[in-house]
Amino acid sequence: MSEIQAGWVELDLQDKDGGEVKLTLKPTPAAMMAVSRRFNGMDRALSSVRSVDIEALTFIIAHGAGMASDKKAPDRLRDQIFYAGAANVAMSCLHYLAILQNGGRPLSGLSDESEGDEGNG
Repeated sequence: MSEIQAGWVELDLQDKDGGEVKLTLKPTPAAMMAVSRRFNGMDRALSSVRSVDIEALTFIIAHGAGMASDKKAPDRLRDQIFYAGAANVAMSCLHYLAILQNGGRPLSGLSDESEGDEGNG
């Protein structure tokens, strides 16, 4: 199993039988351009994801996971998003879009190490 790279977003989806489907969204210039073109800007992409637009989620995931050329991916992803919970998937997609806008680099101040510091500051 390969090590997760900085800026990559792990996405947990689910099939109809409850099986886990793990995808990795990789920030690339091509993914950023495809998303920006499709939504007429990154701000509109963020707005669509915040609205939990399922077509937006499938498009972003397909491009981030390198599945854009797979014609069956949208239908498969739609079902997997449903079974995983669209609101949960949208949160991961928002994180991915923020990383795309940050040149593929993780956002500062949002590391896993800071999670235990709630209320201490």
